[in-house]
Amino acid sequence: MAATLARWGLRIAVFLLPLVFLPNIVDEFVLPKLLLARVLIAISVVVLLVRWLRQGTVTWKRTPLDLPLLAFIGSAALSTVFAINQNVALFGTYDRWEGLLTILTYGLVFWLSVQLLPEEADARGLTWSLLLSGYVVAAVAVLQSALGVLGGGYFHGANNIIRPDSTLANPDFLGIFLAMLLPVAFAKVFSRRSFTTRVLALNLLIVLVLGLLASFTRAAWIGALVGVVVVLVLRRGRFHVWPLVISAAVVVAGFVAIAVTQPSGVSGGIGPALIARIASIADLKSGTQNERLATWGDTLPLIASRPIVGYGPDTFGLVYPQFQNGNQHFVLWDKPHQDALGVAASQGIIGLIAYLWILVAFVRAFWTGRYRRGAVALFAGWVAYVVAIQFDFSWIPTSIPFWLFTAAAIVTWAPTLPSPASGGGKVAQFPRKIAVPVLAAGSVVLLALLIPAVVLPYLADADYYAVQAATDLGAARASLDQARHWAPYEATYAIEAGNFALNLDQNGVPRSNADWSAARDAYQAAARLGSFSPEMFRALAGVDEHLGDHAGAVAAARRALELDRYDTKSQDLLKSLTGP
Repeated sequence: MAATLARWGLRIAVFLLPLVFLPNIVDEFVLPKLLLARVLIAISVVVLLVRWLRQGTVTWKRTPLDLPLLAFIGSAALSTVFAINQNVALFGTYDRWEGLLTILTYGLVFWLSVQLLPEEADARGLTWSLLLSGYVVAAVAVLQSALGVLGGGYFHGANNIIRPDSTLANPDFLGIFLAMLLPVAFAKVFSRRSFTTRVLALNLLIVLVLGLLASFTRAAWIGALVGVVVVLVLRRGRFHVWPLVISAAVVVAGFVAIAVTQPSGVSGGIGPALIARIASIADLKSGTQNERLATWGDTLPLIASRPIVGYGPDTFGLVYPQFQNGNQHFVLWDKPHQDALGVAASQGIIGLIAYLWILVAFVRAFWTGRYRRGAVALFAGWVAYVVAIQFDFSWIPTSIPFWLFTAAAIVTWAPTLPSPASGGGKVAQFPRKIAVPVLAAGSVVLLALLIPAVVLPYLADADYYAVQAATDLGAARASLDQARHWAPYEATYAIEAGNFALNLDQNGVPRSNADWSAARDAYQAAARLGSFSPEMFRALAGVDEHLGDHAGAVAAARRALELDRYDTKSQDLLKSLTGP
């Protein structure tokens, strides 16, 4: 029964994770995925405990990624200890949540999934569940792009084309998720499977391609293309040079054809917009590519300023403005949009070495099991994801499914991972008469941990959402106080509490019934918790000045300018406070 629960629990979870959202909280797409992952970890631990107690032995499967992952998590913990802001490093920033706890979540999702996937068939079932989830995600994306329904219309590209985000919070991460799955579907279409399976895979492939194109995510397009080429070049685990040559020739010819036939302007719908977007891949000075290249250049001295342990997980937004050399026009970069640079900035050289170790260990694991059924397809999907995030970054909507995908890949490549019979993972034996008490105690501990890990973050954001529907100022302030009580580590709630304490009008001016002392307390709390909002520090400067703390006002204004030196409002504020 435990094995059945583990098998279907993982399949259901991997299907739901990319799709889950909660409409009654502010962070409706990202936070629910993180909370569901934590619930999955708790359930997986209980199932693993049941297995250990039934067999009277504590055992586990060892994988090639165990030591590299442990080193990476250890590096993140070390960086958290020495972080520029330990609160941010531990919990992450609002909507990102990429602190140490989330990094630990990724590791546990992978490790527990490997333990609960007993054989290759279970890994295939998990992969199919993820593909079906991708099918639904892509179908929603196509409807958003074509008809503007189901939430479509929040993001727009050139020619006012809708860029769908489906249930993944952002078009870029929609594209990255679909890019990871596309090579797997492609491989199934051209495999030796049954006719019915290949027809289903073809249907899946078509929808994934349409969703990927609709995302307008160039990094994901590149990743998916590389993944498909890997499928062709490493067919059946053997290297074939001609598919590589032909693929390179097709890509070059395609870019030449687009360059020759591209219209002078983007007009007339999605077709010309797609052509222009593809052509822009080769133009490093176009749009966000130029901005990202500039950010990467600025990130190098940031890394050099603290090279060993970095500034701490998810703290990039607190530090980057000090190294920023170009006006980003009020865009606050909280990630360098290059995964390896992001790791080096947050966890230093130690973290970067562990990161590279994970990549090398994964490639070696594939090479060992490259002849197994489905091995190349899973490796191609992994390559597509890794390539794509080198132009973006790791984030919950795609990272949690990726680590489940990785678990399926490892079990597929090495279905006979070291087990108790071979001396792998055997720790101790214990009498079965203590099984029930231990299981009961373990379950109670897990339930207790789920309260701060799942229940309280949900309640906090639900109260934050309730502020929008509050009928009066008192109710809004009470909801914010409750949100801060449930999640005292969250700077965003403190900022909003400060805003409501001032009771700002539509022009951002405090009303006559403003509670200036409460506003200062809330803004100062947000500063301690790791806010990198120039607007908040400008508001704090105004509050300090009103309360007669001129030195505090000047310090807050300087901090606002540090966070965006090109912001004219911060420049003018500091001049007004320090001028004659």
